[in-house]
Parts: sequence; structure tokens; C-alpha cells
Amino acid sequence: MFIIPLEKSIDWKKPPLITILLILVNSFVFFFIQTDDDALFEEAVNYYLNSALPEIEFPFYTETLEARGEITEPINWQEELQNESLLPIMLLMQMESDEAFMTKLRAHQVITVEHSHFAQWQTQRNEYETLKQQSVAWGYGFKPAEHRFVTFLTHIFLHGSVAHLIGNMIFLFIVGFTLEVALGSFLYLLFYLIGGLSAVTLFWGIYPSSIVPLVGASGAIAALMGLYSTIFGLRKIRFFYFLLFYFDYVKAPAFILLFLWLFNEFYQLHWGGQSNVAYVAHIGGLIAGAALGLLVIKRFPEKVNTEYLDESTKKDERIQRLEQGMQLLRELKVERAKAMFLALHKYYPEDKEIRLQLYKVLKFSPQSEDYHRITLRLLSQSGKDAQTQRQVHEIFSDYMKTTGGKIRISPGELVQLATRFAKADYPENAERILLMLLRKRPNLPGLADGLLALAYAWRRAKNDNKSKKYLKFVQQRFPQSDAAK
Repeated sequence: MFIIPLEKSIDWKKPPLITILLILVNSFVFFFIQTDDDALFEEAVNYYLNSALPEIEFPFYTETLEARGEITEPINWQEELQNESLLPIMLLMQMESDEAFMTKLRAHQVITVEHSHFAQWQTQRNEYETLKQQSVAWGYGFKPAEHRFVTFLTHIFLHGSVAHLIGNMIFLFIVGFTLEVALGSFLYLLFYLIGGLSAVTLFWGIYPSSIVPLVGASGAIAALMGLYSTIFGLRKIRFFYFLLFYFDYVKAPAFILLFLWLFNEFYQLHWGGQSNVAYVAHIGGLIAGAALGLLVIKRFPEKVNTEYLDESTKKDERIQRLEQGMQLLRELKVERAKAMFLALHKYYPEDKEIRLQLYKVLKFSPQSEDYHRITLRLLSQSGKDAQTQRQVHEIFSDYMKTTGGKIRISPGELVQLATRFAKADYPENAERILLMLLRKRPNLPGLADGLLALAYAWRRAKNDNKSKKYLKFVQQRFPQSDAAK
């Protein structure tokens, strides 16, 4: 089961610097500090296979597997070793991961001091362990049975493969940038590190004798996922899920994700078969992250950017109420639609779509002050794109028709509107306004510029007669103006 939240879009004007830094640090460590890990580990494995260790250890381990009933037929590892097949390597990896067997092996309970090859075994086993330690992952990964306190932190920045790194970094980015905005950079980084430490602590508690190094940021990222689910809480978020051959998007309260993620980790841990994935660390991270989220919400709510978290909820509410208002308008329930859109406009005063719908419903009462006020707001909206210019032009034409020409626009606003129409290639309405102003306010500032724009508009419309007419008029009527020059 694969579940990932896709609620927020990143704002690159305010990039998530800590999230990006974490990704860069993890990538740098893997590609530049761990660059020789594969070769060093291969050297250690080759040493093991070419030493006397398989001859000494494998018989005891295969006997253990037979006694447990994990194998039904003897493993001919000697022949496979001679043929240089992968089976001895796989058997070695399985043995190294077998906590119960390795605990006894290290305690000299398998190869005892009475064993005829004990001295040789101890020398070569120590050499093998030393070679493994040269690998950064083995040296600085967290090994519960041989832990050093520095590895509680260093393991978070190490990865076992490119696929391991990429998978973790994708989840870190998707979940991380949202939490960084919601909590702030300092708190976000602090919780990331606390989550990683909590994850490895639970792993240590469950597997105290393991000598296989735990590496990867997934415990810390799991903490971010738990934190995400409790920070968003009951807010409905959009997430993507993939189950067997089925996938889809769904919207549900974020808190549900915590239980789905935990269920998935427990299922994989108990019934998912043998795996190198540290499901216990994931569980520890999820629980720790969820606890941190509840703590900050209950004790330090001022640290949470609730406005950012509520954006989608408010957006959904806006869409729902907008659709309700439009449905009321279609049903000609004018007063109810008017009340709905007036309330929406009060809450979203800069929303152009709501303002346009309010304008449409107010057309049913053109004598009202609200109608004229909203119309003027729409006519003065900024934007030089073709769609906005066309909308402003259409609203003006409609306004003139609805009011019978009794518009409430000041002369100064009219000349600006006429100039705008001329520059947007709507010369008819521009001409209509400017001629009216010439009759009523012949000395109005801005008229010369408006008429010049009108002349150019007619030229673009291939009407040379009108273009020349207004150019000549500007020179005769406003000879001292900049437009006449």
C-alpha cells in the first residue's frame, strides 16, 4: 500500500530552505562520502568467501536453519562457493541478519574456544569485521549491539543505494516543504532530528542484539509524516493511494493517514515477508511525530501557521458557496443569491470571480448603490491581458445599457477608461466617451492623450480617415499638449 499527501503546492517565491538543505546534505553524503562503500563492502565479502570462515561458520548456520525447519534440503554451499554463485553471498547476508545466531556467534557459543580452529576463526572474523567497518555505512550506521552515540545521528544521513536515497528524498520533499511553512524552519528541523532519534531508539529497544547497521532518513521522514497527520488534524486533505492494481485520489481528514501508515508498517512487519526495511523504525518515527504534533498544537498553538493549513479548506468552502450562489441565480432566487454573494464579497473582497457574480445579481436592482459600486470596481480592475480588457469593455457596454446611460463615473475616470479602451482596440466605445467629454468638459486633463490613443486605435483598425481626423483635431484643439508633439 502506497499513500502520499498531495495537499499543498510549493511556493518557489518562498522556497523551503531547510528541506532543500536536508536533501542536498543527504545527496552529498551518499554521492561523495559514501562513494567507495560498495567497493569496500565487496572487498570485505570477498575476503570472507576466500578465507576459512565459510568452512567454519556455514556448517553451524545451515544446521541451525535445518533445526528451525527453515530449510528442508541440505545446502551444498561448498560446490556453490567453488562455482562462484550468489548462494554463498546470500547465505552470508542471511546469517549476518540473523540476530539470534549472530548473538551466539559473537559470544563464542557457536565457535567455542575448544574448537580446533578457534584461533584462526577469531583472527579472520576480526579482520572481516575490520574490513566492513571501513565502509561509511557500516562504520557510521546504527548497530544496536555495537552502538556508538554518534551513530544515533549519523545514520539519518546515510543510505544503502540510489533507489533508497531517491525514495526517501521524494517523501522528504513532499511532506517536508509543507511542514516547514506550517511550523517555521527551526521547529521543523528540530522535530525532524527528534523524530529520527526516536525512530532509532525504538529500533534499538526491539532489536538490541542486531549488528546489521541501520541507515537512512526514513525514520525521521516517518516522524514528519506522523507530524503532518496531527498538524492538519481533522482538516480534509487530498492524497494519492496505490493498492495492488488500483490507485486513485481521495480527500479525507488528515488524521486518518496516521492510522493507515501505522497499519501498513505493522502489516509489512508481521506479514510482509523477509525484508531489509526497518519497519520498526518507521513505526517509532510515526508515533514520535504524531506526539510532537499533538504537543505543539495543545501547548504552543501560536507556533503553527493555521492560516496556511486552512487555505485549502477555505478554498473548498469558497467554491461550494460560490456554486450555491450561482445555482440560486440560475433559479432566479435573486434576493438569496444577492445575500450569498454580498457575504462572499465581504469575506473575499479581492476575489474577481465573486465580484463578477455579485455584479450579475445586482443588475436586477440597477438603482442600488451596491450595483454602481461593484461596477466601478470591475471597470477599474488592473490587467492588460486581452481577457481582462475584453471583460472591462463588455461590462461598460452592459452598464451603459442597463442604466440607460445614467452612469455614475467621474469625468476623470471616464477619460482613463476611454484611453484604456482605445489602447485595447475598442475604438467605438472610446470614441463615444471622448466625444461626450469634449461636449461637457472640453478642458478636462487627459483628453488629448485619450484622443491620440483613439487616433492610433483607428489606424490599427484600418480606418485612416478617422485616424487622420483625430490626429488633426489633437493638433488644432490641444496644440501645446505633449500629444500634439
